[in-house]
Amino acid sequence: MKLFGRLADFYKQRIKQLILYCKNLDNQKTAFAIAASFCIGITPLFGFTLILVTTFGLIFRLNQVIMQSVHIMVTPLQVILYPFMQVGKFAFGIKEGLPITSSELPGYFRNHTADFLQNYLGIFLAGTVSWAIVSIVAGCLLFKIILFYLNKGSDVAIEDTAGLKV
Repeated sequence: MKLFGRLADFYKQRIKQLILYCKNLDNQKTAFAIAASFCIGITPLFGFTLILVTTFGLIFRLNQVIMQSVHIMVTPLQVILYPFMQVGKFAFGIKEGLPITSSELPGYFRNHTADFLQNYLGIFLAGTVSWAIVSIVAGCLLFKIILFYLNKGSDVAIEDTAGLKV
């Protein structure tokens, strides 16, 4: 029974420290970390998002725990690469004769790898540029929304944790 009591005390202490740590976070940096990691997390550069999020967080001295958590949560949203490629193809006037459908891509890649890379590199770059434009606007909007809610809820959080003793 003493073991359970010690374990419970250990977790209570850690939770108190976490709450006090989160209370001391700057709302503006927290909102920036969430918005930036969201936008970087949906980058159409598969496999590079972890490096991008970590580097961005280190450069701007943002909370890595928040950034990595948000980045991991939005990773499934990378499927929006396809619409970005279509927007980029339309915006840059790329008229490729090759279809961009999810069912035809693997077979074409297997049979004609060099042609695939040559034809789709332009479309991929156009998709990346369209992602960058959309993510800058969406990131700024997301930052403002998150900052509003963090500032609105900060008074409540301080009142809730005021009775904690470390």
